[in-house]
Amino acid sequence: MASKSPIRTHSTGAQHQPLSSASLNTPSVIRAPPTKAAAPLSQEAQQAFDAAYEGALRKKQVFKAYMESHGVMEAMNAAVTALFEAPALPEDPLQFLSQQLLSASHSSTQQQSQRQ
Repeated sequence: MASKSPIRTHSTGAQHQPLSSASLNTPSVIRAPPTKAAAPLSQEAQQAFDAAYEGALRKKQVFKAYMESHGVMEAMNAAVTALFEAPALPEDPLQFLSQQLLSASHSSTQQQSQRQ
């Protein structure tokens, strides 16, 4: 006798309803209890926070400039766009993106060698 797979349900009050794809993809809203306002930071703590924030912001700006100067952001956007516009979604999207990026890398290497 073939066994049926159990029906997965979620509870909505006293009733049980079958799970739907919509209910599985909808995030539950969890609200944090109200909190008291945090005490203001001491001047020393505020200066330390500001210095850390400025350091992180500089690091982000340097990294972004580095990525843009090497065409990484453009290549990544082109690869994701190619995946989005593909007539059929590939079985392995990571492999597809890898191939797109490898192609962009070869193209970039050829352009650099032509400049020299």
